Amino acid sequence: MAKSSDLRLLIIGAGASAWTQAGRLVGSTDLPISEAGLIAVTEEAQRCSNFQVGLILSGPSETSHKTAAIFAEQIGAKSKVLSDLEEMKLGLWEGKLLSELAEQNPSVHRQWVEDPASVLVPGGETIESASNRIISELCQVLEKTKDASSGIGVVLEPIARALVLSWIQANDLLQDELDLTADELPQTEQAGFWKRFPAGSPSGWYMISRDMIKKAKEQVRVGSQ
Repeated sequence: MAKSSDLRLLIIGAGASAWTQAGRLVGSTDLPISEAGLIAVTEEAQRCSNFQVGLILSGPSETSHKTAAIFAEQIGAKSKVLSDLEEMKLGLWEGKLLSELAEQNPSVHRQWVEDPASVLVPGGETIESASNRIISELCQVLEKTKDASSGIGVVLEPIARALVLSWIQANDLLQDELDLTADELPQTEQAGFWKRFPAGSPSGWYMISRDMIKKAKEQVRVGSQ
């Protein structure tokens, strides 16, 4: 059950670039938002225009901060760029088509689709390091938020968005009294990580408890030792 001190977080997907639309892995490569991406973001911002949001956070990429600016204008919120909300760095994979990765290294592609945490991207970040960086930055802002009546928005690139949603989902499963059967749990794993958090989904609200923030900061602290 939500508490009065819980924070409302609006998670917004960053607008698409030409690489995103072509199915290429973008990572930290900074690309302009595409025309189709701009149209989609504008329409989504108009849909959310009545939302109560005081601040919208984003990473430094053009697709992220452009999306945040459009939402901020529609909603009447402030926007702020935070460097550690940057998308996961994909090193030598950046610019590659997923189909190319599948052809060149089928086993690694299968790992990336089903269990990305087990993959070491050449020249890039691990899922764990990217997740710790992004969630730590987000929690720093949330922790300092005193007024829980106004929501906070965050614009995230596809992988960063999936990592934040995975963190929220993991906490929800721990906190809620869910009656999951033995048959239901393997289906979640078999679905694959990315299928659980598909890119292009509408913006959505999530409740973040103070306890979630505290635990996340502690986990990052312990992991960095």
